[in-house]
Amino acid sequence: MRKILLSNAAVVTVLAVIFAGDFFRNALTVWGWGALALLAMVWGYLVVIRTKVSWRAVPLPFLLFVLWAVASVSWSVYSSTAALGAFILVGSVVCGIALAVSIPFDHLVHLMARTLRIILAGSVVFEIGVALTGRPLFPVGFTPTATTPIEFAWSRGHFFEFDQRIQGLVGNANLLGMLAVLALLMALARFRSGRGTRSRTIADFALSGLIVWHTYSATVVFILIAVSFAAFIIYLGRHRANPAYRAALVMTIGGGTMIVALILLNWPLVASLLGKTPDFTNRLDIWLEVMARSRDMPLLGHGFVGFWPDWEPYFGFHYLDGKNVGQAHNAWLDIVLQVGAVGLVLFLFALGQIVWRLFQHAIDDIDPLHSLPLLLLTAQTVQTLTESRILTEWGIVLFALWAAQTSKQFEHQILDQPTTNELSTPLDASTEGTSENPR
Repeated sequence: MRKILLSNAAVVTVLAVIFAGDFFRNALTVWGWGALALLAMVWGYLVVIRTKVSWRAVPLPFLLFVLWAVASVSWSVYSSTAALGAFILVGSVVCGIALAVSIPFDHLVHLMARTLRIILAGSVVFEIGVALTGRPLFPVGFTPTATTPIEFAWSRGHFFEFDQRIQGLVGNANLLGMLAVLALLMALARFRSGRGTRSRTIADFALSGLIVWHTYSATVVFILIAVSFAAFIIYLGRHRANPAYRAALVMTIGGGTMIVALILLNWPLVASLLGKTPDFTNRLDIWLEVMARSRDMPLLGHGFVGFWPDWEPYFGFHYLDGKNVGQAHNAWLDIVLQVGAVGLVLFLFALGQIVWRLFQHAIDDIDPLHSLPLLLLTAQTVQTLTESRILTEWGIVLFALWAAQTSKQFEHQILDQPTTNELSTPLDASTEGTSENPR
């Protein structure tokens, strides 16, 4: 059973459900996606049970945040929906922990990179196919009319129109661009650590670059800047014994703070340079409405749900082009709305602890692959300013993965000596694993 659960095919399938949930919802309806998501959660529970993982695998602040989100069901104004949200949250966290403790980290990165490569390449083929039909494609089960807004389309068929955005298999340009960034960082880290071939890395860079360019996401631009800044901080941190590098580290952090301040003070100009509107592409109105709603229960929140379900009347307070926006488009506002100020404090503590421990590990280990978790979490953190993805699907799964990696029980097993993991045997049976370009 363990060999089947941890086979490459099984893990890639689970990762595909995690990273491309929107694709399965569009292709199989929400019921088909729900069945696959349930199977992925069952996989996570089976792995965790068979590896006898204790709750010590989760740092206390992160565990407290999850428990608080689950507890919010008891006072939620939409208790049945919140119960479903709590069920999905716990299942997602279990999947993240299962991935962290059962698969050697270098091999896990290899499998995640492969999954993202399939999604991105499939998105290009998908967009070309839709563009050749000359009309937009709508999700399975949805019947458009002459007045249906184009925002309801799965793909708008704009691949050959280079001033337009593509949505890909996941049906969302911002999400597709973010997945391309994750793939780009994984490809670079694997190549720098000697685990990826030059030709594969070039192909991954070309694929990711094409999608980043064709999704035109301002959030992705800032993510790439922030990740570059974080990588430079890690580089300086590895040379912290040298006084000159310590001074450069302080100056870099100070300079970065000033740049952020200048961007905020001159946001209308920056937005125009990026071809965006100063209201963050209609997000400002959403934020104002969410803040107004949050005042009803500022300390406890209204109940955790992750993404806003279409069927819950409580979340029908903002529509854009006739479509429920589905999220606050800011994870911090969504946290306050759903789990209140208490949940926000717990989340901040969890994030701070995880970032600090990942930073310590990144600067203490010269292997570029071990800088990857911090860089990916940096990307996720910047994304929280305009998207709430870190609370759902691959966002919360990766967050749980990083949490498990920084736990005192597992951090050395996962990161310091990944190839000695006692559960690596079924994975080592694969000849393609991490041996593309052995060091």
